Amino acid sequence: MSLDEHSTRVLRPASNYLFVERIGPFQDTAREAWQELHQKLPEVQALTRITGHMAVYRVKPEMVYRAGVTVEEVPSTLPSGMGAVTLPEAGYERFVLAGPYHQLPEACGRIFELIEERPIPLRDDYFIEHYVNDPASTPEAELITHIMIPTL
Repeated sequence: MSLDEHSTRVLRPASNYLFVERIGPFQDTAREAWQELHQKLPEVQALTRITGHMAVYRVKPEMVYRAGVTVEEVPSTLPSGMGAVTLPEAGYERFVLAGPYHQLPEACGRIFELIEERPIPLRDDYFIEHYVNDPASTPEAELITHIMIPTL
């Protein structure tokens, strides 16, 4: 696993986010959410311009996983089963994972250990996995994911 354990404090700009949400353990819900999102992407693309792909999730008080896309504008009507929110500008501690997405659970586990060790003060908000490059045109070993930890 190629996780850079040296994080960077960043101010993430506000963004419009369309998503498919699932509640429950991520190992049971994430794949299903992404499969449904991918089925809806042609409809989303007909409504607005997609600017990126992200997972947005929280662990407490319950496990909520959102597979989604950032968009230029939130359309007036959404595809069935999708939600929309404007994520406000906020501070995050950014970790970088280089490599295949199947390494994300291990990387996130290590990041949670680092949060405890340092300690990094958390804000009660969603965590973000921003998929920086396109897996359709990028070799697995070169995929970059920004794992964003909401901080005070």
